Amino acid sequence: MAFDPADSLIADLWQRLRGQSQAQRLKRARAAFSSHFATYPPVSEPWRAADPTPALPGASAGQADPLSGVRANLAWLNANVDHRLAILQRFVGQTLGLDLAAIAREPDRDWREAAEVLHQWMVATVDGMPRGAYSTWARWRRSDRQGEAWIYSLLGDIAIWFGEVIRSRRPEYFWAVDDRRLPGDDQEQASTYGRVILSGPLPRSGDEEWRVRVDLDAIIVHDYLHAGSPNVRLINHWAGVTVDVLEGGFDEP
Repeated sequence: MAFDPADSLIADLWQRLRGQSQAQRLKRARAAFSSHFATYPPVSEPWRAADPTPALPGASAGQADPLSGVRANLAWLNANVDHRLAILQRFVGQTLGLDLAAIAREPDRDWREAAEVLHQWMVATVDGMPRGAYSTWARWRRSDRQGEAWIYSLLGDIAIWFGEVIRSRRPEYFWAVDDRRLPGDDQEQASTYGRVILSGPLPRSGDEEWRVRVDLDAIIVHDYLHAGSPNVRLINHWAGVTVDVLEGGFDEP
């Protein structure tokens, strides 16, 4: 059964608060959403972008691997994928009537309806999600995903879910650190350098430069940050990218 956004917590709240000012309704909607997710377990990566780069064991000054912190985050992710999927199932999957963990793990299960439900749910409830000055690319990249920024833990778990949907259906994809530095990486907000991404197989040419790299976390966060855009509300970019990867749209010609 397709998900009806009108059945969502926030849509229902708006109906019950009709007659109040838009500002009052929005305030109540956000409070209700935040209350529902107040106990959402935060992503506890060992390193974040705001932290100093950790030195390698036994390394002298100037010899630290600038990506060692990100590599620690990759090890954490690989060890906690099942745990994070279980959290997403408990807080979101059960609410929407989806067995997200099973859909991610079992290649024969239809993932597209679940992806559409997740996207419609985000569109229907986004007015209740935390907003404000911290809802920026810079805040996301440097956030500890706790406190006011808990939303980035939820979005990160959705990204993990899409990644595991891909990995169970195309096992040659794997979680990795993007250590490929390109011109302008320090300035480009969309750069994947120094981030944990989903990586594809090495192309036939053997050229590492052309290995597929997909930053699912950034794709999910992008739609949250631009949720008011008609383009985001009408088009499920999450599912679109997943289809492209699964059908070989990013593969070497």
